[in-house]
Amino acid sequence: SDLNPQAPMVVPGTPTGVTLDVISATELRVLFGPPSDNGGDTITQYLVEWSTNINFSNAESDTLDYLAGGAPFFKTISGLLTGIHYFVRVCAKNSQGFGISQVTTPRSLNPHQKPAPPTNVKLGVTSDTMLTVSWNTPSSNGGDVITNYR
Repeated sequence: SDLNPQAPMVVPGTPTGVTLDVISATELRVLFGPPSDNGGDTITQYLVEWSTNINFSNAESDTLDYLAGGAPFFKTISGLLTGIHYFVRVCAKNSQGFGISQVTTPRSLNPHQKPAPPTNVKLGVTSDTMLTVSWNTPSSNGGDVITNYR
């Protein structure tokens, strides 16, 4: 009888170095590396999932199939709503199926852009050595909280 021993194969481990960046007011980008454990077989695909819910109950997804360029891999997620926080996770696939997902660091981000300028800006002379500036909030915050003015 012919015996062809084979290494046992299982699904791959979690992708490594999974990070999330804001690209624009409607786009986020996830970057990641291959799992430290490929499960005994070649990684053939990555699944990127994103959701506005932390439990991914309404998740959308896309796959990354071109892996020849090598790590780090990245996927730009487009068509997102400005200012809404999205949670993102990635899992790897080999011949045995998809492994466990790894959530990004940070865990969520909100696509945003620079805010509009302040409105109704006024400069007043308070004294010989002091000026007073007043303004109203911008017409758009760009999708994120305005934390300071300069």
